[in-house]
Parts: sequence; C-alpha cells; structure tokens
Amino acid sequence: MLKSYKTEINPTPEQVQIIHRTIGTCRFVYNFYLAHNQEIYQKEKRFVSGMDFSKWLNNEYIPKNPEYQWIKEVSSKSVKKSIMNAETAFKRFFKHQSRFPRFKKKGKSDVKMYFVKTDKRVVIQCERHRIKMPTLGWVRLKEKGYLPTSKSGCLIKSGHVSMRAGRYYVSVLVDIPDISHEELNEFGIGIDLGVKDFAVISNGKVYKSINKSSNIEDLNVSGMMKNRHLSKAIVSQKFYEFRTKLEAKCKEYGIELRVVDRWYPSSKLCHECGQIKSDLKLSDREYICDCGYHMDRDLNAALNLRDALIYKVA
Repeated sequence: MLKSYKTEINPTPEQVQIIHRTIGTCRFVYNFYLAHNQEIYQKEKRFVSGMDFSKWLNNEYIPKNPEYQWIKEVSSKSVKKSIMNAETAFKRFFKHQSRFPRFKKKGKSDVKMYFVKTDKRVVIQCERHRIKMPTLGWVRLKEKGYLPTSKSGCLIKSGHVSMRAGRYYVSVLVDIPDISHEELNEFGIGIDLGVKDFAVISNGKVYKSINKSSNIEDLNVSGMMKNRHLSKAIVSQKFYEFRTKLEAKCKEYGIELRVVDRWYPSSKLCHECGQIKSDLKLSDREYICDCGYHMDRDLNAALNLRDALIYKVA
C-alpha cells in the first residue's frame, strides 16, 4: 500500500544552502526548457521532449558553455524532475487541459527538491527523529515518530523537499506492507481533551499533558487561544494535530469517528442521572451530583462523550 506523508524538517545552515541552491537550479532549468522550446517551435515548428532537452543540455550546451557547469553541481534527479514537470505542463497545454506554461518566479513558484529510490539495493533510511536524503544526508525531523521508519519494514519510494515562509518540509511516498488489523470491538470510547491532562478516556486511561511528561469533543481551540492563561498550554497540546492524526488512523482501521458539538455540556452533565450542573467551575476537578454520583470531572465528560446521541461523523 502506497501512502504519502508530509512533515516539517529542521535542516542545518549547510543543508539550507543546498536546498536553496537545488531549488534555484531547478527553477532555472524549468524556465530554460520553456524558453528553449518556444525558440525551437518558432524556428522549426516542433516540440522538444524533456528527455531530448536533458541530453542536449548535458552533452552539448553545458560543455560549450562551461559557465553553466553549476547546473551539474546539484542533484541530477531534481533537475531531471523539473524538466519532466515542464514537459507535462506543455502536454497539458497541447491537450487543452491548461493554459500555456508560465515561467516560474523566485519566491512565488512551487518548486521542489526531488529525490527518488532508483536502485533496489539502496534504501532511503528513516529513523524516528531523522531521515537520510540524497545530497543532504541526515536531516532532523521536527515531528518525531510521524514518518514510518525503515525498521518497521516500510520503504520510501520517492519524495521532495519544499519551503514555504522560511520553513522547510519533506514529503515522501511510502510503500507500507499490508498488516493484519486486530479484530475491532463493537463498543466505542469517549475522549475528553483538556489542559490538565492531554486526554482522559472513558475506559479510565489518562494521557498526561505534553508539557508534563473513538469519540472526541470538538473543542473551540481558536476561542481557547484567546485566553492568555490557556493559550500557551493549548499550543503545547497540539489539539489540531491530534485530531488530524486520529481521523487518519480511524479511516485506516475502518473506525467510525464521532465528533460531538463543542457546546455539548459533557463536563456539566451527570452521567448517572442526566442532570446539568450549570454552576460547575473550571477549578472543580470532581463532579458531585445531588443524586449521589461522584466522579472525576474529566472521566465524567469522557463517559458522556462516549454515550452522546447527537454527533457528526468525521
């Protein structure tokens, strides 16, 4: 099974220079191919394929114009990919699927540094905290444990490095071996996300906050961010990233993910009798109801989320 991943990387200053130089070269070659084709078409009324242009560039043009030798100093796979991208843009134009290819401008175009696995004996290595890429070597990952590692039996087929607003990202296409999923239970669980503890599950499990070490509540993260006392904690929790990954995992395993409205009173609702405790404060860590029910506040919320009857399926 092929699956794509994208995550932010933390390259060294030397690696940043290589990335910039490679992307700049790829942009130049892309534009050069467009201009060369325009010139050939005006003179000879024919189209130069990407492969023919690549041969001409390396075997004729650069040897006769040694001042352009720097084109060969970056990843040849990236340069070739940029040429093939330009060829694809031309073909789409000829098929009336898009407009005539435009020249790429510095800082305003989506140009990437590509790498690919071309030899069966070569493995693009990936560990929990870093990935090894051609010409760059080992590059640190900002999000540890997100990309499948080489030890897990996953194989990175290809990828590219891109940059946006001063930040750098790696995208990879991974061949993941088929795994036999465990038999799923028919009962669900409720997940209450919070600041004191990252997540409290209706089965009693508690996952501590990051800065301290399926149903889910649709928390108003943007609203909570406006509270200066909570904003720093909310950032560290990365609720959005958690929900995104939870959705992906549920989809992979065929689990229905039910999302309860943010206004659902999961914390104020008594799971035993259904009474709403409207005067419950954030500082109240125990839920004590007039009916005699006594439960941890977050666990009570998780139980209510598990049994909610009104929800949307993510």
